[in-house]
Order: sequence, then C-alpha cells, then structure tokens
Amino acid sequence: MKKSFKNGVCGALVAVFLVGCLLSCKTTPKNTEGVVTDGGDYVAPTELNPIALLSDGYSVYARLPAQHHLALTKEILREEIPNIQDGDVNLISNRLDIVWAAQGTEEDRSKTELIASGSIPSIALSGSLTKSRGWTKTKYSAPTTSKAKTLGYNNQFVYFGHPDTEFKISLLYKDLLGLAADIAPLLDRAAVHEVLAKNARNEWISRESEDILFFITRPQQYLHNLLGDTLTIPTDYIWGSLKYLSDEEYDMMMFMHISSPKTMPALRSMLTLAFAFLGGRVEQTDEETLVVTGVPVTQRQIVDTITRDPVTGEHFKVVNEKDIEEDEN
Repeated sequence: MKKSFKNGVCGALVAVFLVGCLLSCKTTPKNTEGVVTDGGDYVAPTELNPIALLSDGYSVYARLPAQHHLALTKEILREEIPNIQDGDVNLISNRLDIVWAAQGTEEDRSKTELIASGSIPSIALSGSLTKSRGWTKTKYSAPTTSKAKTLGYNNQFVYFGHPDTEFKISLLYKDLLGLAADIAPLLDRAAVHEVLAKNARNEWISRESEDILFFITRPQQYLHNLLGDTLTIPTDYIWGSLKYLSDEEYDMMMFMHISSPKTMPALRSMLTLAFAFLGGRVEQTDEETLVVTGVPVTQRQIVDTITRDPVTGEHFKVVNEKDIEEDEN
C-alpha cells in the first residue's frame, strides 16, 4: 500500500513512547484482542469500541496488529527514534496490541487520529508526561447524556500536550490510548461510548486478522502514486490487506469498488496491464468489484511510506469518470 500511510501515524506513537511512558512499568502485556460475533458486530476489548472513536471524513483508515508484525513495528521505532536501544525497542513493541488509525482529510492531508490498545498504565502515563519534561496537562469535561450518566460512563478526562508535537495524548478508557491534534472529538465520543456505525469501512477494519488492514475512502490520489497519472479509474473506495510473508516481504491484496460498472470490461483489461509490471493479478469478483492480488511490498517500502515526510503535490478525485485536480489548502 505504498504511499497510503504517512509520517503522522508513526510520529503520533513515538510522541508517547519517546518520553518513556511505556518504559516505566514492566508488567506483562495483556491480550486485548476483540472478537467479531456471528452477527458481524465488533465487541471491543474494553467495552468501548475503539473504531467508533475515529472521526468520519478521513482518506485512509487502517488496523495494525502490532504483535503479528513485530519486525515491522520495531523497524519503524528505530527509524523514528534516533539511537534507541534494542531493549527499549523490544519493550515498547511488546506493549502494543492493536493500532487503529485515520489519516488525511481533503482539507489537511497531514491530519491524523490514532487509537492504540495495549498495556498502558495510567500511572506510567501521568508519571512520564510531566511538566519538567515540557508537557502540559489539561482537564477536559466532555458533553454527556442522561443515558451515559446512568450507565456510569466517565466524561472527565485529562490530556497532555507538548510544544514539540501537535498531538495531544489521552488515556481514553483503561487500555485505550488516543492521539490527535484535536483530541476533543475523541474524548466526546469516548464519554458516551459512541456506537459503531455500520458501513463498509468499519466492517473491514473491525475484522479479526493477523494482516494489516486498510480502507481508502479517497482512492484516486493513491492510485496516482501507485500507477502514475495516466489512468483514470472510476473507483470510489478501495479496501485491502498487507499479509506478512517474512520480516522483509509482504503481499498486498486490494479490492476496488467501481462506481461505474459499465466500464468494467475495459477497466479490467487496462488494470491487468497496469499491474502486470508489479507482478499483480486482476480479477472481477462481481459487477462492481475488482480484486488485485499478488503485489509484493517490502518491509522497507512500508517503513519508508510510514516514516516519510507529509504528502505534497496535487490531490485528485474522479468526477464523471474524469480526473479532477482538487484545490490546494
């Protein structure tokens, strides 16, 4: 999924871990993996659904099960934290369970929200993000409802900020850590235990999987980055996965929902040729969906994509089957 993540996702994590909040407590991490019921609904590990806390309107949503991608997680940490010791890399990576991220809006491609589950003691967090280290602590009272009050949901939070990062950090609920430049919307949804909306995006990144899952709501820019600017593809969303093959290699699969099914035969032929040079195969699963499989992605490519500088250049969207450049903001 080259160029569909960016520096904000990893940088948000490092903003927390760099100050050692997970280095100060050495208890054994607990398993916080959720489950998907027979009805397809996601049951959160903390009674608070982490995916429901993410805002709408982002370009990319992703789910990273860190314990199944430890080599990748460790390499990202090494890339982001100069001179970090191997022992600290191991301790930090072993404390992460699942990371859900939302990244990039039409107005601000650097905007990121992140929810992480894992072994995150509140005492360690408060004890590490201190005033002497440049952190400011802010109390926040989130709007609530009579139902939330009756159920005993907490609406009093604290969050931490630092001059060196735009991200605010808050322990939302037990083992859920929230990070965002604007943390208030996450806290507001946490206060009422926001119900997960039923849509294709949430259904996909709710899945229990060892793979990295991604859902792209504004796909044309990413197809431009992947295939170049010669193809106009009428797809309104893309979803897929990165499957671990080895510490150095991943296999990418992605589904493309075609917004103009009448173009399917020509589009399938065109994409077959376009992905052939990457080693990918294109098949049609139904009248509105193409699946691309067998695209190799190296760990180095993923690390470079996650830790690179913010995206620059034009944004594109498809209008009436034509590429339209969006206004810069």
